Amino acid sequence: MKVLWISNILFGPLGEMVGQSKSLGGSWLDAAFDALQKVDNLELTIVTVSRVKEIIKKTDGKHTFYILPGGYPSQYDSSSIKNKKNWERIKTECRPDLIQIWGTEYTHGYLALQVMQDIPSIIYMQGLMGQIARHILAGISDNELIRSITIRDILKLDWIKRQQLKYYQRSIIETKMIQMSGNVIVENEWCESNCKAIESNCKTFKSKLSIKQEFYGYEWKADQMKPYTIMCNSAITQIKGVHMILKAMSIVIKKYPETQLLITGDKSRFENTLLRKWLINGYTKYLKSIIKEHDLKSRIIFLGELTSSQLAEQMANSNVFVMSSSIENHSSILMEAMIVGMPCISSYVGGIPEYLQHNANGLLYRFEDYEILASHIIKIFDDIIFASKMALNGRISMRNSRNANNIKEELLGIYNNVLNT
Repeated sequence: MKVLWISNILFGPLGEMVGQSKSLGGSWLDAAFDALQKVDNLELTIVTVSRVKEIIKKTDGKHTFYILPGGYPSQYDSSSIKNKKNWERIKTECRPDLIQIWGTEYTHGYLALQVMQDIPSIIYMQGLMGQIARHILAGISDNELIRSITIRDILKLDWIKRQQLKYYQRSIIETKMIQMSGNVIVENEWCESNCKAIESNCKTFKSKLSIKQEFYGYEWKADQMKPYTIMCNSAITQIKGVHMILKAMSIVIKKYPETQLLITGDKSRFENTLLRKWLINGYTKYLKSIIKEHDLKSRIIFLGELTSSQLAEQMANSNVFVMSSSIENHSSILMEAMIVGMPCISSYVGGIPEYLQHNANGLLYRFEDYEILASHIIKIFDDIIFASKMALNGRISMRNSRNANNIKEELLGIYNNVLNT
C-alpha cells in the first residue's frame, strides 16, 4: 500500500532535510510515523511545502520525503500554475493508492486534492477553521484589541480582527476539502459533530492522537517536582489563552507569592531589543501590558523551543500544567502532560472534556473564568494528596488510551476501509 502524507510542518525527516536539528512541534506526526514506518507492505511518501528554491527529495530506502517550493504553508498560492505542476510531479512519481492530509489549515493540501481528485483521500482533522474564527478574540475586549495594535500588525495586515477574517476565509477552503475528500479522521465526538455540520455525507473514522514515546519515559512525582510552578502551552497566539493564566496569577500570588509561570515556545518576541520592539505583534504587546499591570515580570520564565525530551523533563519537574486555550480540538500538549502524570487543569473547550473529566483525572473551568482557574491552581498547590490523585488518574487514563500498537492498527484499518469502499 502506497500512502501519501501531506503535512503542514517540517517534522522529523523533513526537518532534517533543511538542517533543522530538532523536532519543534507536530510531535503527533513524529509519533504516527514512528508507529507506521516499519509496517510491512506500507510505503509512505511524506510531502510539505516551504521556502525552498526547488524540490528537495530524500529516501530512506523504503519511504520517500519531499519538500516543495511555494513558501511557508501560510503563504502558499493554490492558484499558481507552478505549484500545480509540482503536485502533478508528485502524483506521477509516487503513484499513491491513498492520500492522507494532516489538517485543513492551509491551501497546499487543497491544491493536492484538486490535482489528485481521482485518488481516494482522507483528512486528519487538526484544527477546525470555523471554530477558530469564532473563538479567536479569546475574551479580549474591543478596547484592548485596539490598544494592542502595533506597527508590525498594520504593515503585515495582521491585527487580531484581521486574523479572524483570515480564518473565516480558511473555513471556506476547509469546507471544500472535506466535501472533495468525503473522509475524515477525528479524535472525538466534538470534531465529528462539526465535520458532519460542514458535510453531512462525509464518512468519519475515529483514531486516537499519537503521542511520542519520549513522554512515556518520564513520571511526575510529588516529592521531586518544584512547588508553585505552573507550566503552560505557548503564548504565540491569543487562542492559547496565556493572558487568562496571567490574570489568574494575579490572584494566586496573593496567597503564593513565590509562584512562577513557565511558558514554552518562541521567547525572542519578549526580548527588549530595539528590533523586537518594532517587530512585536499585538498579542505580545497585550501580554506585556498585563505583566506590567500586575507586576509579574519576575515570576515568568520563558523556556524557549524545547525538544520532546526536554518538554517531558520540564513537565516532570513542575507543579501543575494549565491548558488555557479558547478553542482546541485535541490538545496534544495536554495529553503529553497527562501521560507524564502531571496534575492538569484545562479550559472546557472543544473535545477536551471527552478525556479530561473534572475532579476525576483533572480540573476544568470555563475559558473566561480566570477566577475559577486561580482557585483550581490554589487547590493543587494547597492539597498535595488531591493533586497526586488527579495526576495518577490522568496518567493511567491517558496511557491506557494511547497504546502505540492500537493507534497503528487504527490507522491501517482506516486506510483499508477507505480503499475498499
